[in-house]
Amino acid sequence: MYQQKSFINCLTYFRISLILIGSIAIAIFLFASPAQSQTAAAADALMDEQVTLENLGATRADVLPDSPWYIFKRFGRGMQEAFTFDPVKDADLKHKHANQQLAEVKQMIEEKGIEGIAPDVFGKMLQLFDDKLESVAKTAEKLKQAKNSSPEAVENLLNDVADKQIKRQKLFENLSKEFSDIKRESDDAVDDAPKVNTVLVENIINTVQQSNENSLQRATEVLVGVLDEPEDVSQYIMEALEKQAGSEFKDFKNLAILEFMKKKAPENAQNAIEIARKETVEKFEARLKEIEPAGRAEKFTNYIENTNSQEAKLYQLLDDIKKNSNIPADILSKIEEAKEIVVNRFEKKLSYIDD
Repeated sequence: MYQQKSFINCLTYFRISLILIGSIAIAIFLFASPAQSQTAAAADALMDEQVTLENLGATRADVLPDSPWYIFKRFGRGMQEAFTFDPVKDADLKHKHANQQLAEVKQMIEEKGIEGIAPDVFGKMLQLFDDKLESVAKTAEKLKQAKNSSPEAVENLLNDVADKQIKRQKLFENLSKEFSDIKRESDDAVDDAPKVNTVLVENIINTVQQSNENSLQRATEVLVGVLDEPEDVSQYIMEALEKQAGSEFKDFKNLAILEFMKKKAPENAQNAIEIARKETVEKFEARLKEIEPAGRAEKFTNYIENTNSQEAKLYQLLDDIKKNSNIPADILSKIEEAKEIVVNRFEKKLSYIDD
């Protein structure tokens, strides 16, 4: 009898333990899942937007633009270009130098922070970058003539121009967000905390945005100047977009990139961008359907919350997607929620401007 009672007590204890363990596991799942989903969405957005020095085809510099020795680096690059007579090699070298200059700006910010950079140095470096890209664009006619004699070399250069333009656009958007965050954190700081010069930060943001537009203009001038048909330009853009590393939502990021191109690119590039946009929409639809439906819509809204893309572009893009009947119903049902997230982000930015 005692053994039977002891067995029953053990069995009861075991059942209670199982119930407690199960309850704890369920609680952990319910509370951890939203946090895990947010973390995964942030990682996806970072994957689609991250740009390294290597992505720009650049190497880490020992001498940065604020060094008194930098003038000798510029002189050396100028001598290289002066003694490069082949038009394709000349354009390729100038393009590499432009990307290296932009990479040095990125490295300087990472190593010294905004407070450690003289405003005139930052502005001058982006101006040098803009000027170098302009010199690349001026070679378009010679590159077009070289298509017959050096078709492979010209093709490789155009592929690189399209690819690096996309990466530069991502980098400029990242820089704009970083500087906006710095300004916001400074505005939120308590009175006795150190603050940054917000006027300086706003000027830097404007400079970054202008360089972003200039970069797009020069890249499209090269592509449109060398290629005869919009379909050909579109093909280079599409191949570059497809080769970008990214998450399962990378086509959405690509659509945001194309939305910026559509608004800022020259008129003679609009047809090519529209062709690329339509093809990317189809890829976005197809890739969405490959994602596991369970939790797909929540992952999408979390991704929108974490992406760096400008709010105006995001809102317009979400509005366009809502009109598309080929998008899965669970995603469509979350579009208004995603738009609300974008509106709240924009209103928050406006509040700091007003302050």
